[in-house]
Amino acid sequence: MKRRKDKKKERGITLIALIITIIVMLILVGITVNVALNEGLFSTAKQATRQTQIAEVREMVVMDILTWQMNNKASLTTEGLKEILDSYFEDVPTPLPEDLNVILRLKKEYGGHKNIPLSEIYRELMGIYLDKKEIKMEMELGKTAEEEITANIIQLEGNITWELRDKGIVEIDKEEGESIKVKAVGEGKTQLISRCDNYEAKCEIEVKKSLRGMFVEYDVEYTDAIHPDYSYNKNNGWRILEYEDNEDGTYSNVKLISTGMPATVFWQWSYVNKSKILSNLGGKEKILDFLKVLDLDASVLDAASNNAPMLTSANWYYLFENIDFGKNEERHSFNTIKTAGIQYNNENKTSVTGGQLFNLYKDNATVRILTLREMNKSLKRKDLNSQNKISEQEDYIGLYRLDQLANIKEIDSSYSYNDTDRFWLASPPPPYPVDAYTISYITCSGDVRSKNYLGLGLRPIIVFSSDIKLQDTNSDGVLEIELVQ
Repeated sequence: MKRRKDKKKERGITLIALIITIIVMLILVGITVNVALNEGLFSTAKQATRQTQIAEVREMVVMDILTWQMNNKASLTTEGLKEILDSYFEDVPTPLPEDLNVILRLKKEYGGHKNIPLSEIYRELMGIYLDKKEIKMEMELGKTAEEEITANIIQLEGNITWELRDKGIVEIDKEEGESIKVKAVGEGKTQLISRCDNYEAKCEIEVKKSLRGMFVEYDVEYTDAIHPDYSYNKNNGWRILEYEDNEDGTYSNVKLISTGMPATVFWQWSYVNKSKILSNLGGKEKILDFLKVLDLDASVLDAASNNAPMLTSANWYYLFENIDFGKNEERHSFNTIKTAGIQYNNENKTSVTGGQLFNLYKDNATVRILTLREMNKSLKRKDLNSQNKISEQEDYIGLYRLDQLANIKEIDSSYSYNDTDRFWLASPPPPYPVDAYTISYITCSGDVRSKNYLGLGLRPIIVFSSDIKLQDTNSDGVLEIELVQ
């Protein structure tokens, strides 16, 4: 009986507490609403939204004015201003009064705000504007890195001047004028300042040295397999093909390519032992991976797995390290190669693999042959299947056009490759028909072709799987490799 009374008492207390809580909350809500109304919080928020949307429109008007002036190569006219304003405001009068004493209303899609004085907006646009707020340039070996920058003025009169904050990083071709050219001359950061009257605009500039095409110290020396009188040492036999800068002094996905042609192979489609290659690759799964490398659909897998050029290309891509260069039956050959002090001479016909010849970093790198898509990517071509001739402008430093090697000071100018000197790519010719019987190759003067039988050069690439550091320790232009642990 006593327990029942206690329970009733507890329920009574809980109900009273709930009622009190509700009353307190109602009082607090009332106070909050009263403060919000009296202090103008709602109107303040609404005004902030208005100012934000007007500022956004102002920025778009600025860009439209600058574009108009650049396209017309003249100062903005009232007709041009009206054309721009019509994009953002309702019922812009025609013609605009000279004093711009007009009250405008934004279109609904820009907020629909009323009572916006045009004179206030336009006067706030007064100033000098640059078409680029920052410039990032890379100095590539053998090329000039150059950018053009233009200053536009709104409601200003007078000459536009240019000034560099720091010297020795970039040079400008003139100190006055609307547009100037900026040329990179050294690594670092600086600031370019443009002035007119009492207004100024700044552009941040950063210049980096591109490592593409630079030589690396790689202790694999060789006599060229095409030209036995051409010899390459550890300081000029290998160059950087591609890399990713981690912005912390280290680099990822670094690829090196041989400067010359350390080896050759005679390939003929009808001699290919397709079943043996497929077995060495581990079956169709590896061919499927290679189709992805070539950006091909998996629907051609069965045909590709029985296609001699496709199988050979996959073999050069995945199993180059296992190829025996010392046995004649493999039809691969070389002249003399010194790998970290070990000398191999093909005349003795001893067994030696591509990995033994070229890979100094067994656990941190692989060796293979370049694909056509990789080449086009490094040339910064949009079409990665392009078979267009490589121009001198695209490859002034002779990464692929070996007839351009004389442009590089570290190479003997007598090393003169020509159109009859050629090297294979690990790619059937695009659009990669699986019934093709040819493989792509490049002439040393830049032509991209294909053939079903030829004895051509091989240019291995070293692909690092680990991050590395690349430093010019001796200031001789040759980068040293250091693995990142």
